[in-house]
Amino acid sequence: MKEDQQNIVQLFYFKGLTQQSIADSTDIPLGTVKGRIRLALKHLHTCLKGKAGNQFKDMWSKHIGFFVDYVEAAGAEE
Repeated sequence: MKEDQQNIVQLFYFKGLTQQSIADSTDIPLGTVKGRIRLALKHLHTCLKGKAGNQFKDMWSKHIGFFVDYVEAAGAEE
């Protein structure tokens, strides 16, 4: 995952900032913040899907897929 995506994901998921507050505090357009979160989650989904053992592959893929869907839906609402 690229460093710019990592930074946004940390602010969003671990610091609990909203996408708008991340955009405001970093001077990055809101659409770029949303895109970086979406790309980071897709990257994570791909990595986990490829590296997870058979018993965990479907579980991780399903959960990360949920987050990707959630972020895309949130972006459509704003």
